[in-house]
Order: sequence, then structure tokens, then C-alpha cells
Amino acid sequence: MLELYHRKKSISSDFLVNFLWFKGELNWGKKRYK
Repeated sequence: MLELYHRKKSISSDFLVNFLWFKGELNWGKKRYK
């Protein structure tokens, strides 16, 4: 049970990192192509 919780937590944190990275890429792209 605890292992599953940790796995879920790591998946959500990976998602958050990817989301922030994607947002950063979008913002960088906007600045670049302006």
C-alpha cells in the first residue's frame, strides 16, 4: 500500500515537472518568436 502511494506521488511530481517545463518552453517560444 505504501509503495503504491509513493509511486503515485512520484508520478504526480513527474507530471508537475513536465507541466512546468512545458509552460516554460511555451513562454520561451513566445519570447523567441515575437
